[in-house]
Amino acid sequence: MSRLRVGFITTSFPLWPSSTSGPFVAQLVQQLAQHVHVTVLTPCTNQRVEVADSDFEVHCFRYAPRRWQILAHLPGGIPAALRNYPMSWLLLPGFLLTLFIAIWRLSRQVDLLHANWSVTGVLAGLVGFFSGTPVITTLRGEDFNRARKSKLYRYLLNMCLCLSQKITVVGEAMYRDLLVDSSIYRQKIVFFPNGVNETFTTIPPLYVQTNQTIEFLYLGNLISSKGVDVLLRACAGILDQGTWILEVAGFGPESDRLQALATDLKLQNRVRFSGGIPPERVPELMANSAVLVLPSYREGRSNVVLEGMAAGRVIVASDIPGVRELIRHGENGLLFKAGDPVDLAAVLRGVLEDGDLRQQLGAAARQWVIEQDLTWPAAARRYVALYREVRATRQADRS
Repeated sequence: MSRLRVGFITTSFPLWPSSTSGPFVAQLVQQLAQHVHVTVLTPCTNQRVEVADSDFEVHCFRYAPRRWQILAHLPGGIPAALRNYPMSWLLLPGFLLTLFIAIWRLSRQVDLLHANWSVTGVLAGLVGFFSGTPVITTLRGEDFNRARKSKLYRYLLNMCLCLSQKITVVGEAMYRDLLVDSSIYRQKIVFFPNGVNETFTTIPPLYVQTNQTIEFLYLGNLISSKGVDVLLRACAGILDQGTWILEVAGFGPESDRLQALATDLKLQNRVRFSGGIPPERVPELMANSAVLVLPSYREGRSNVVLEGMAAGRVIVASDIPGVRELIRHGENGLLFKAGDPVDLAAVLRGVLEDGDLRQQLGAAARQWVIEQDLTWPAAARRYVALYREVRATRQADRS
């Protein structure tokens, strides 16, 4: 039997060695390629494309002269590009048209289309409607956050549900909300959690050492919704508490403002801004840290939290739905009120004071990830089974 051919469509994907665009997407694709033939379709960029040799193909489509291709692959994705570079709105019509054409061409070479995010799912669904190619769409936190705020995004989400044969969501809270809000499509909707690289589970566990320096780690884009300013203000409240350092690993439009804020708060000797970190260095960062802090105002199902849990690190995170389904406060991590630096400072102070608590929380977090089988190979197997189900259903409908 020939291998199933899957067209994997995404607006975030690492197209050069140091790229931080969609590393979780790339990890899923790497595992899918062990079972099916995968062709990734993604926008080109203003960088030189250098994709390492792999078991899958990557096709990037051009939508503007090279130096103007800034809509995708930046921190925060296309919405952030439109917000930070107003002139980029002029690129959007051409982007959507060329994406549609590229999906149409891809549909003629594959057995199934797997789209990521709702807007891409609508375009793939339209292609599938006319070409007969079945479509699966994966929705993430931003799809739901935007749909709550915008009638346009809500309309696009509904179109995506209508045009896709199956919809996968990566978070339990999103899954439950979608079943309630779009009950007529409930037979299409499935919950498929993301995974983590198994390397994280091999990182040595935390241990208590006298007079050790505790390293806090923030890992993610430097955009306003991530709440890194809240973390800095919380750190200013524990300057006299123990020996600690904060590493801020990431880049984005908020970078200069956050570094200026750190200076204003007299945190120069406590905070290290290390810029964007290639995915292959993330396990090293986790190994060197004791506490992973996620101060976001909103998240889907946070991949970095899953990685930190698998690494056996203490997770301190905002008490928001996408995190609450992973962290049980006081059992496998700690939660604080989103946007509240005083509450965050109190939690960090408690972590600094209690080495035994750090060990217990880190060990419980890792054990939970292992028990839930939250690895990328397991995630890929679930998707491949769904691909075959959808393909078989489409063939039966035609016969």
